[in-house]
Amino acid sequence: AAEKLSTAAPATHAFTENKGQFRDLQDRPVPYLHYLFDNGIGLKVQLRKAGFSYESWKITNEDEVNADRKKHSPLGGGKGWEEAQPVAPQYQIHRVDVNLVGANPDAKVEAYEPSHDYDNYYNRVPAVLEVRKYQSVRYFDVYPGIDLVFYTTADGNMEYDFVVKPGGDASQI
Repeated sequence: AAEKLSTAAPATHAFTENKGQFRDLQDRPVPYLHYLFDNGIGLKVQLRKAGFSYESWKITNEDEVNADRKKHSPLGGGKGWEEAQPVAPQYQIHRVDVNLVGANPDAKVEAYEPSHDYDNYYNRVPAVLEVRKYQSVRYFDVYPGIDLVFYTTADGNMEYDFVVKPGGDASQI
Protein backbone atom coordinates (compact mmCIF):
# COMPACT_ATOMS: atom_id res chain seq x y z
CA ALA A 1 0.00 0.00 0.00
CA ALA A 2 1.20 3.51 -0.76
CA GLU A 3 2.19 5.61 2.20
CA LYS A 4 -0.12 8.59 2.62
CA LEU A 5 1.42 11.89 3.61
CA SER A 6 -0.17 13.47 6.64
CA THR A 7 -2.50 16.39 6.06
CA ALA A 8 -2.00 17.62 9.61
CA ALA A 9 0.78 20.02 8.65
CA PRO A 10 0.46 23.49 10.09
CA ALA A 11 -0.87 26.28 7.89
CA THR A 12 2.49 28.04 8.13
CA HIS A 13 3.78 26.07 5.15
CA ALA A 14 4.32 28.43 2.28
CA PHE A 15 6.43 29.22 -0.77
CA THR A 16 9.91 30.44 0.16
CA GLU A 17 11.35 32.98 -2.25
CA ASN A 18 14.78 32.33 -3.73
CA LYS A 19 17.11 35.23 -3.05
CA GLY A 20 20.26 33.14 -3.55
CA GLN A 21 20.09 30.86 -0.51
CA PHE A 22 19.18 27.75 -2.51
CA ARG A 23 22.10 25.82 -4.02
CA ASP A 24 22.58 22.71 -6.14
CA LEU A 25 24.66 19.68 -5.10
CA GLN A 26 27.85 21.45 -6.23
CA ASP A 27 26.93 24.50 -4.08
CA ARG A 28 26.15 26.65 -7.12
CA PRO A 29 23.25 29.13 -7.10
CA VAL A 30 20.04 27.98 -8.79
CA PRO A 31 18.62 31.12 -10.43
CA TYR A 32 16.01 29.10 -12.36
CA LEU A 33 14.29 28.31 -9.03
CA HIS A 34 11.77 31.02 -8.14
CA TYR A 35 10.10 29.55 -5.02
CA LEU A 36 10.25 26.38 -2.93
CA PHE A 37 7.35 24.76 -1.10
CA ASP A 38 8.37 22.29 1.63
CA ASN A 39 5.72 20.59 3.72
CA GLY A 40 8.38 19.30 6.13
CA ILE A 41 7.10 15.73 6.03
CA GLY A 42 8.37 14.41 2.74
CA LEU A 43 7.35 16.71 -0.10
CA LYS A 44 9.07 19.65 -1.75
CA VAL A 45 7.81 21.47 -4.83
CA GLN A 46 10.20 23.67 -6.77
CA LEU A 47 8.63 26.42 -8.84
CA ARG A 48 11.02 26.84 -11.74
CA LYS A 49 11.29 29.18 -14.70
CA ALA A 50 9.45 26.93 -17.18
CA GLY A 51 7.77 24.35 -14.95
CA PHE A 52 7.81 22.82 -11.52
CA SER A 53 9.25 19.75 -9.81
CA TYR A 54 7.85 17.42 -7.19
CA GLU A 55 10.44 15.89 -4.90
CA SER A 56 9.30 13.30 -2.36
CA TRP A 57 11.62 11.88 0.25
CA LYS A 58 11.68 9.60 3.22
CA ILE A 59 14.29 8.42 5.68
CA THR A 60 14.77 4.70 5.06
CA ASN A 61 16.50 3.98 8.38
CA GLU A 62 14.26 6.13 10.59
CA ASP A 63 13.86 3.50 13.33
CA GLU A 64 17.63 3.10 13.60
CA VAL A 65 18.18 6.88 13.68
CA ASN A 66 15.50 7.37 16.37
CA ALA A 67 16.86 4.51 18.50
CA ASP A 68 20.34 6.01 18.24
CA ARG A 69 19.08 9.44 19.25
CA LYS A 70 17.30 7.98 22.25
CA LYS A 71 20.38 5.93 23.20
CA HIS A 72 22.58 9.03 23.30
CA SER A 73 20.05 11.54 24.59
CA PRO A 74 20.32 12.42 28.29
CA LEU A 75 16.51 12.48 28.28
CA GLY A 76 16.47 8.89 27.06
CA GLY A 77 18.91 7.69 29.73
CA GLY A 78 21.98 8.00 27.50
CA LYS A 79 25.24 9.76 28.30
CA GLY A 80 24.95 12.42 25.63
CA TRP A 81 26.60 13.04 22.28
CA GLU A 82 30.15 13.80 23.44
CA GLU A 83 31.63 10.51 22.24
CA ALA A 84 28.79 9.31 20.05
CA GLN A 85 29.02 8.58 16.37
CA PRO A 86 25.37 9.24 15.47
CA VAL A 87 23.67 7.13 12.85
CA ALA A 88 23.25 9.26 9.75
CA PRO A 89 19.83 9.27 8.12
CA GLN A 90 19.65 7.62 4.71
CA TYR A 91 17.22 9.21 2.28
CA GLN A 92 15.22 7.76 -0.57
CA ILE A 93 14.34 10.57 -2.98
CA HIS A 94 12.07 10.61 -6.01
CA ARG A 95 11.72 13.60 -8.32
CA VAL A 96 9.29 14.35 -11.12
CA ASP A 97 9.86 17.36 -13.35
CA VAL A 98 6.83 18.96 -14.99
CA ASN A 99 8.02 21.02 -17.94
CA LEU A 100 5.46 23.33 -19.52
CA VAL A 101 6.07 22.61 -23.19
CA GLY A 102 5.71 25.70 -25.34
CA ALA A 103 5.16 27.91 -22.29
CA ASN A 104 6.39 31.48 -22.01
CA PRO A 105 9.87 31.15 -20.41
CA ASP A 106 9.72 34.80 -19.36
CA ALA A 107 6.29 34.72 -17.71
CA LYS A 108 5.92 37.37 -15.04
CA VAL A 109 5.91 35.76 -11.58
CA GLU A 110 4.34 37.39 -8.52
CA ALA A 111 3.89 36.15 -4.97
CA TYR A 112 1.03 37.11 -2.64
CA GLU A 113 0.24 37.13 1.07
CA PRO A 114 3.76 37.47 2.47
CA SER A 115 4.64 36.23 5.91
CA HIS A 116 5.16 38.83 8.60
CA ASP A 117 8.47 37.25 9.59
CA TYR A 118 11.46 36.36 7.47
CA ASP A 119 14.52 34.11 7.47
CA ASN A 120 18.16 35.15 7.27
CA TYR A 121 20.85 32.87 5.82
CA TYR A 122 24.24 33.72 7.28
CA ASN A 123 25.88 30.61 5.80
CA ARG A 124 26.25 32.44 2.47
CA VAL A 125 28.74 35.13 1.50
CA PRO A 126 27.29 37.63 1.36
CA ALA A 127 24.52 36.69 3.77
CA VAL A 128 21.03 36.32 2.27
CA LEU A 129 18.66 38.40 4.35
CA GLU A 130 14.94 38.94 4.76
CA VAL A 131 13.77 35.88 2.82
CA ARG A 132 9.99 35.82 2.95
CA LYS A 133 7.41 33.09 2.51
CA TYR A 134 4.19 33.53 0.59
CA GLN A 135 0.83 31.79 0.51
CA SER A 136 0.45 31.90 -3.29
CA VAL A 137 2.49 32.40 -6.44
CA ARG A 138 1.08 33.36 -9.85
CA TYR A 139 2.74 32.93 -13.25
CA PHE A 140 1.06 35.39 -15.64
CA ASP A 141 0.40 34.34 -19.23
CA VAL A 142 2.37 31.12 -18.96
CA TYR A 143 0.47 30.46 -22.18
CA PRO A 144 -1.38 33.28 -23.97
CA GLY A 145 -4.44 34.05 -21.88
CA ILE A 146 -3.59 31.40 -19.26
CA ASP A 147 -2.12 31.95 -15.80
CA LEU A 148 -0.76 29.28 -13.47
CA VAL A 149 -1.49 29.79 -9.75
CA PHE A 150 0.10 27.80 -6.92
CA TYR A 151 -1.39 28.17 -3.44
CA THR A 152 -1.35 26.65 0.01
CA THR A 153 -4.41 24.99 1.50
CA ALA A 154 -5.81 25.25 5.02
CA ASP A 155 -4.33 21.84 5.90
CA GLY A 156 -0.79 22.89 4.91
CA ASN A 157 -0.67 21.27 1.51
CA MET A 158 -0.14 22.85 -1.91
CA GLU A 159 -2.35 22.90 -4.99
CA TYR A 160 -2.27 24.63 -8.37
CA ASP A 161 -4.76 25.77 -10.97
CA PHE A 162 -4.49 26.89 -14.56
CA VAL A 163 -6.67 29.99 -14.91
CA VAL A 164 -7.98 30.37 -18.45
CA LYS A 165 -8.93 33.99 -19.04
CA PRO A 166 -11.50 35.13 -21.63
CA GLY A 167 -9.99 34.50 -25.06
CA GLY A 168 -7.52 31.91 -23.70
CA ASP A 169 -7.37 28.45 -25.27
CA ALA A 170 -7.24 25.63 -22.68
CA SER A 171 -5.94 23.18 -25.34
CA GLN A 172 -2.54 24.90 -25.06
CA ILE A 173 -2.02 23.33 -21.64
